[in-house]
Amino acid sequence: MAYYDIDQTVTAEDKQYIQLYLQGIPSGPASAQTYDQQLALIKAAQNVVLTHSITGVAIALGQPREPKDVYTSHLGLCYDRIRVLEKIFMKLGYQTRHVTLFADVPALSKLQELTTAGVPSHAITEVLTKKGWLAVDSNHRWVAIDAQNQPYSMENLQAKLREGKASVWLTQPEHDYQQFYSKPCTFIYGLYSRHGQFYPPYTPGIPDYNLRELLYNF
Repeated sequence: MAYYDIDQTVTAEDKQYIQLYLQGIPSGPASAQTYDQQLALIKAAQNVVLTHSITGVAIALGQPREPKDVYTSHLGLCYDRIRVLEKIFMKLGYQTRHVTLFADVPALSKLQELTTAGVPSHAITEVLTKKGWLAVDSNHRWVAIDAQNQPYSMENLQAKLREGKASVWLTQPEHDYQQFYSKPCTFIYGLYSRHGQFYPPYTPGIPDYNLRELLYNF
């Protein structure tokens, strides 16, 4: 299992390109920032990555999707952009956890939702702020904060939905993404792909995962 564990190291090359992404953005260490400063930085990093990755075309399977690759190619979909965001946040001293979301399909069990082709899915990250875990989208300029600026993780959000309570967001998620944020969905921490073609060693059929993050599911 360790052989296929995704490497979370922020390399010297990563740091070089993270500096390019963060030009002009105040970016002190996470521990030295207030919650409001953390929130502003998270939004600024999200904005710059989305601004730079504008083609709407994915990086090909079996190819690196690190900060350099997204920066130089301007390519990237949710699962490419979120790798860049996670490395930016890790470089700045934040704890992150990768989350894959699967839309709720009433006719399918939770296991079937995870394993059935064609079920809408999405890749995001969660960042640990001074007020708790915050879900950060990878395709739109949206983070999971409510009208009181309080952060939500997917775990908190789904627990609230199970109680029949809807969150009053500061800003509404994009329409196509409300199936993940405003309705019940299935989510799993630490799963980066089901096919094994996003990260080395690119072994078909062996999922891309991070062992430490998988533990958040338990």
